[in-house]
Amino acid sequence: MGYFDSLQGRAIIKDHKALSFNYVPKELPHREPQMRRLFTMFRSVAEEGVPQNALLRGRVGTGKTALAKRFCLEFKEWAGKQHAAIEFEVVNCRRRASNASVLLALVTHFDANFPDRGFSNPEILDSIRKTLVKDRIHYIVVLDEVDVLLRKAGTDLIYQLTRFEEESLKGQGSISLILVSQENVLDLMDEASRSTFKPTSKVVLDRYTREELRDIVAQRVGLAFAPDTVDDDVIAQVAGIAAETGDARRAIDLLEKSGMLAEEDGAGAVAAEHVRKANALAYSQLDSGRLDDLDRQKLLALLGVARALKRKSSTTTGEATGHYELACEEFGDKPRGTTQFWKYIKDLSDRGIIETERTRSGTEGLTTLITLTEASAAELEEELVRRLGDGK
Repeated sequence: MGYFDSLQGRAIIKDHKALSFNYVPKELPHREPQMRRLFTMFRSVAEEGVPQNALLRGRVGTGKTALAKRFCLEFKEWAGKQHAAIEFEVVNCRRRASNASVLLALVTHFDANFPDRGFSNPEILDSIRKTLVKDRIHYIVVLDEVDVLLRKAGTDLIYQLTRFEEESLKGQGSISLILVSQENVLDLMDEASRSTFKPTSKVVLDRYTREELRDIVAQRVGLAFAPDTVDDDVIAQVAGIAAETGDARRAIDLLEKSGMLAEEDGAGAVAAEHVRKANALAYSQLDSGRLDDLDRQKLLALLGVARALKRKSSTTTGEATGHYELACEEFGDKPRGTTQFWKYIKDLSDRGIIETERTRSGTEGLTTLITLTEASAAELEEELVRRLGDGK
C-alpha cells in the first residue's frame, strides 16, 4: 500500500467547492431583506421591459457578489415564468479594467466566437443591441468592483449602458446595471452618468454579526463537511474569530483551513486547536515580544490558560487555575491564591493576550470564559515552557 493510500478514509471535508469564494449557496443567510429589495426594484424589468439600475455597497466579506449572483439566478427563473427573457453576466472589473474588455465579456455571453479584436466599442455595443432587440432579451449586467473600472477608464461605458434603451424600441430588449463596490461609486461618476441612479437604487450590506456568522458557518459545515466532524463549539469559535471583522470570507476560509489541519493530523473531527492553528497560520503569529514584560507568575498563569485551551475553544477560570497549579508544581514554584490568580488573568486580558467574557452558566451562575486572542494554544505553550525552563 502506498503512503497516500493509507490516508484514505480520513477525509473530513467532503466538498471543497462549497468552501470556495466563488460558490453561491441556494440560500444566503441574513441577506433576505436585500434580495427582496432587489426584486422590488427589478420586477418591472420582467413585467414591463423597463430597465433598472442598482448599487450594491458593502465591505469585504459582506456577501455583495454572492447576493448579486444569487439574485440574478433567482430572478431569471422567476421572469421565465412571466414569459420574460432575462440574461445576465457578472464581470469582475479588477480582471477586466477597460471598457473594451468589459464589452467583450458582455458580447461573448451571446456569441462565444466573437473576435477579441477588430471591432470598436460602439460596434460591439451595437452587436449586443441587435441581439437583445431581436430576441427581446432583458440583459442584467453586474459590474463587480466597478470602482476599479471607473478609476481607470472613466464613466463613458456606464453612461452608454444606462442610455442603451434610448436607441432601442421600448420593451424590445434592455440593459440594467448592478454596480458592486466597497465604496460609494457615485462619487466617481460624472453628473450625466450619476443621474440615472435614483436615491432608492442603493442597497447597503452591513458587516455580519457574530450570530449571523454562526449561521453562515453552520450552513457551510452542512454543505462541505462529513457528518459529526464539526461540533457547535467549533462553529461558534470560527464565527467568533471572524466577528472581529464581520467578514464571511474569513469565516469560510478559516473553516476550510481548520478542516484541512484536522485531516493532516489524522483526526476524526475538527477541534478547537485546529481552528486556533488555522487562524495563526492565516492571520496572525505569536508575538513573543508581548510576553517579555510578564513576570514568572504571570507566565505560569498564561501557561495554565494555554494548556486548558489545547482541546477547547474557551475555558473557565476554575479550569485554568487547575492547570496553573500543576504548572507551578512542574517548574518548582509556589502557586498563588485564587484572588491573585484572578488579578493575573485580568492583567493578561488588559494586555490583549487573552480575552475574558462574563457569562451566565445554568448551574454555576456567572462565570468567566477565557479565550486566546492570537496564535495557537500549542504554540503559546511551547514558547512559555521554553521561557520558564530558561529560568525567567
